[in-house]
Amino acid sequence: MIADLFVSSLLIVACLFLDFFDGAVARALNAQSEMGKELDSLADMVSFGIAPAYLYYTLSPVDGWMGYIPPIFIVAAGALRLAKFNTLPSSKYFKGLAIPAMAYFMLGILIAMHFESDFLRSALSHYSIYFTIPLFMAYMMISPLEMFSLKDVNKGIAKNKWQMVCFLQFWVWLIIFPKLAIPISVLVYILLSVVESNLRNSKEGTIA
Repeated sequence: MIADLFVSSLLIVACLFLDFFDGAVARALNAQSEMGKELDSLADMVSFGIAPAYLYYTLSPVDGWMGYIPPIFIVAAGALRLAKFNTLPSSKYFKGLAIPAMAYFMLGILIAMHFESDFLRSALSHYSIYFTIPLFMAYMMISPLEMFSLKDVNKGIAKNKWQMVCFLQFWVWLIIFPKLAIPISVLVYILLSVVESNLRNSKEGTIA
């Protein structure tokens, strides 16, 4: 199967950029609506669910129907994640990994493969690894884990310590492992969210 991973990655980056600002633009123009909310989820499903899943399939180490199974996990979990997100009250924390973050992780894999990362090329030559990556991402999307948002940040470093650490660690990985900086930074974001959630719950429990 033929796919231009670099051009496809750039298009997903454009989708991520637009998704980052669409809510702010809608609020600024007072153009929020339930229809817009549903259309936003539909666009997210295509841009961050179906597109990365299809591109990931092009990396399959095996031919035939077995290669479709891992990408199906991405699409199914992404749809469930978006459906659940639309039923939850507004919060500064996500329940489970947001689908754009999952797409960002997959984007990192695509870019690394385009630039011929020996580590990823070797890893994805094994069907077990090809299978495990989407399964893990699917689980993270539907998990009850609370993850801090990187969108709506307040002014001042003191109120955004975790976000600042998250942005900083990306640049560190970009210097150390440039080809793998994106997927590693998403995994670190998940780990930071676990630590932040545990510390916050522990603090709230102590105050109570």
